[in-house]
Amino acid sequence: MAISGLDHLLHDYVDLYLMPDLATMAAAPVPESGRGGMRFPLAQTVMAGIELLGRLELGKGKGAGFQCYWRRHLASVADVYATPGLDDLFYQLVRHGIAHTTLAKGSDVRLVMHRIDLHLRVWDGSLYVDCAQLAADFRLSYKQSFLPRLEDAFVRQAAEENAGRFIDEVVQAAARYGAATIAKMPPMAGPPMWPADSAMPADSYVSVGATGPAAPAGPGASYQSTGATGPVDPAEPFDIDR
Repeated sequence: MAISGLDHLLHDYVDLYLMPDLATMAAAPVPESGRGGMRFPLAQTVMAGIELLGRLELGKGKGAGFQCYWRRHLASVADVYATPGLDDLFYQLVRHGIAHTTLAKGSDVRLVMHRIDLHLRVWDGSLYVDCAQLAADFRLSYKQSFLPRLEDAFVRQAAEENAGRFIDEVVQAAARYGAATIAKMPPMAGPPMWPADSAMPADSYVSVGATGPAAPAGPGASYQSTGATGPVDPAEPFDIDR
């Protein structure tokens, strides 16, 4: 039986790459200086994942898909995510800020790591976000809310159609920009200079092909989650059946 475009996209990209990458970044130690680390790339990867899954379900990308996933699925993990305007704040300040300038816009949002006591709490006019906890909540929302919703035949049919359109757009963009540019690049004189005792990695990149992805709360309030108690253990395989 042929694998559907939706299943291929979710399994080969989301399950095998996106979710494990989030777990790996969330487990990164905080530098002794307190600066840098995985805060910004982790937050941005979560934002991209929310936008992708929202588009698959809603059929619309950008803010509409982001808002759909945030309100329907992320808010199911902890009530604080349903705070009015919080989804738009993340989309405008965190998603746009990091994607375009590698910085969260302004000083209204402070990104931290491994400080669940500060997650989604306000202090001195700034909203604090524990990026590791945000990633854990996103992963949980995918398992406990997004995937079960696909069991509805109507929802799944729409998602299948949305996945097909998404893949078509990616393939068309690749043909329009990628193939034309790559054809103009100088050829390699020989194979990549890998060590003699090692082979080229089989899955060193992720792409979307014609048939789907290639396999390669307010001040003083405490954060309350209905299921995620902290960053997911990266050593634990991500199993959507558990």
